[in-house]
Amino acid sequence: MVELYEGLAAYRKNDFARAKEIFLSVGQGGDGRGWYYLGKMHSQGQGMQEDAFQAAKLYLQAIDGGCTDAAFDLGALHAQGRGVRQDFAEALKCYKVSAMVGDAEANFRVGTIYDQGQGVAKNLDEAQQYYSYAAQLGHPLAMRYLGLIYIEKVEKAIDHKDDHLCTAMLCFCRAAVAGQSDAAAEIWRHYEDLEKLAKAGFPAAQWLMGRICEEGYGRDVDLSKAFAWYQLAAKEKHPTALSRLGNFYRDGDGVAIPNEQSMIDCYKQAAELGDEDAQHNLAFAYTAGIGVEQDNDLSINWYRKAAQQGGTASRCDLALKLFERQRGSGATSHNDSDEAMDWLYKAARSGSARAMMIAADAYQKGDVVGQDLVQAARWLMTALYNNHFDAMHEFHEVAALMTADQLKEADKLAGGDGSWSAVAIDQQNKKS
Repeated sequence: MVELYEGLAAYRKNDFARAKEIFLSVGQGGDGRGWYYLGKMHSQGQGMQEDAFQAAKLYLQAIDGGCTDAAFDLGALHAQGRGVRQDFAEALKCYKVSAMVGDAEANFRVGTIYDQGQGVAKNLDEAQQYYSYAAQLGHPLAMRYLGLIYIEKVEKAIDHKDDHLCTAMLCFCRAAVAGQSDAAAEIWRHYEDLEKLAKAGFPAAQWLMGRICEEGYGRDVDLSKAFAWYQLAAKEKHPTALSRLGNFYRDGDGVAIPNEQSMIDCYKQAAELGDEDAQHNLAFAYTAGIGVEQDNDLSINWYRKAAQQGGTASRCDLALKLFERQRGSGATSHNDSDEAMDWLYKAARSGSARAMMIAADAYQKGDVVGQDLVQAARWLMTALYNNHFDAMHEFHEVAALMTADQLKEADKLAGGDGSWSAVAIDQQNKKS
């Protein structure tokens, strides 16, 4: 049976006639992705006359064949009124299909439809929910729009105005760090209101003032002011302020003099209060013996607490510590390595290239988990499909030891389209 990657290879070479033939065969074989790529060719007029109406029909077939990517493209056609009647209610249904499988842009567009009341009743609560999902997936504009919703709540709400303002400013700060060009202007537009709240003794506002002074966001950084604001919030046991203050004592920023004991005191308080960064930093301190006696078990415990909150770096570092303990114990039990792989899978699924590389290395070496070249290649291909090309060298090393069938199996496990296994197989054929 013709495989999808052959069609994609032809598509990338602008051999649209061959690509069309293969995508049609793939779709008729029951793989919705064939209909999806054929739909994209109709939508963009590649190798044929542009026909958005036919594209919409093919996207529907693709969705029926299990291809959720097609739902997003069909939603865009409904939103634009291309090939179909403009219908935001239908666009919303389609975007929600993609949103449910973790597409950041789809979540953002659902949020926008609710926010602007396009084809549905305006619903800020729904908009907030979907902007929040998109923001968690790293969508910078969703972070800013989420902040704007909280600003609107400040203007309308009777209660919790202070909380809404602080949440809005946090969203703007995160959007600015993520590269959203207009977010810094929002920070400074509402800066005076935040400063008044901070001076009135509101801890969340105080730590945000510290962050703004520390980061600058287009204006001069003032570490001394940042340190002072963090101290005020830390006195009220604000966990993030304590964590940041610990960093200042670690690095000697602002007016702080490097002081390991003060650093550890801040990290411990913040970690106990649930701050993920402090938990991670405290775990590292126990690993390296900085300010505390070295203790690998305590290091693992604190990495685990941070990992349970979703910290990608902590999940990777926890896995490495568990592998280290497994090797050092010489135990036949694989409890540590099993837990380590579980954390790596979670980190990898959230897009961590580092987790993918660690998992691949473990499967390739086979010293803490059973050697499995298919799994090693799977994670290296996953990295490559996510544009982490640092995995290229290791991928070719592993691929050289595998059969064509093993490479195809690894590609399927990676959720790929067959293109990376095809590259490896092609190289093997050239060498033979």
